Amino acid sequence: MVSIMDSYQDETIQCIDCLQTFTYSAQQQQIHHEKGYRNKPKRCPKCRRSRHPKSEMTQDEVIRELCKAVGELRVKVDTDLARITDELHGARQDITKTNELIRKAWDDYQEGQDGQDQKSAEGKENDQEDHESQKGSAQG
Repeated sequence: MVSIMDSYQDETIQCIDCLQTFTYSAQQQQIHHEKGYRNKPKRCPKCRRSRHPKSEMTQDEVIRELCKAVGELRVKVDTDLARITDELHGARQDITKTNELIRKAWDDYQEGQDGQDQKSAEGKENDQEDHESQKGSAQG
């Protein structure tokens, strides 16, 4: 019985970047075939790694890099959240102060209106008294 590996033969290929030759093994050919790759590699393993350095990382290295990135992101989110919370707290204090100023201005305005109403009422009483006294002197 002939195995699939027997249908593949090691090949020597010249790298298009460094021009060095490398072996494209029968096992690599079988793996490429199983993955559906149709073209032979054009670059040696060293040149492929230099073009895609992350692709040659081990699973542990990938996990460490991801954890590091997530940790940095968490710190950034926590820092941003703290800053935003502080800004909102400051804005809330500003709004409270503004409301107090508006309330005080409104109270002062109301007191002024009350004083004007009182003066106006007193003025009307005085006008009425003057009118009645003028009316009485005209009659007498």
